[in-house]
Amino acid sequence: MNNIKRTLEPLYFLQKRKTVFFAVAASIFILVAFYSLRLPKIYQSNVVVEIGSEIPDVAFFKEVVSVNPTNWWSIERYYETQYRIIQSGTILTRVSEKIIEQKIWPAVNGVENGSAYLGRLRGGVGVNPIGDSRLVRISYRDTDQDKVNVIANLIAQTYVEENLNRKLRSAKQAVNWLSQQMERFRG
Repeated sequence: MNNIKRTLEPLYFLQKRKTVFFAVAASIFILVAFYSLRLPKIYQSNVVVEIGSEIPDVAFFKEVVSVNPTNWWSIERYYETQYRIIQSGTILTRVSEKIIEQKIWPAVNGVENGSAYLGRLRGGVGVNPIGDSRLVRISYRDTDQDKVNVIANLIAQTYVEENLNRKLRSAKQAVNWLSQQMERFRG
């Protein structure tokens, strides 16, 4: 009988002080609800981009450049590299420059500061591969509902532009190299 009484003691204690217990629980609930309602809403926008092949489909270029990802490990590293490039300072700096040009965000302390925008961009960008595909979901999260779509699209657009520029530079280097080789054999 004493053992049963000992195990039920906490219940008797709560029953005697149930008004205090409910008052504390209600206070905690109200404080948490008030805090949650005061938090700013976070909005997210997603853009899906296809990460293309590493090597352009130019017959002579494939012979000049031998960076063709052929095994699973190389392909996996290539995609991981692309995910990091999307989140890199180079891409996000270009995006912050576009934000300044297009006046998407208001000036910080009266000054359009790319580094302030860069920090805000870094905190909001996410990159998630979609299954076993060449598709990647670029997401941007921010408190400004009107701007998340614009900025997510700017990030994707800038990545695609930089990727094309890099491929064009590689193609020009290959053409220059081939031109030098032709000159060497002619001379």
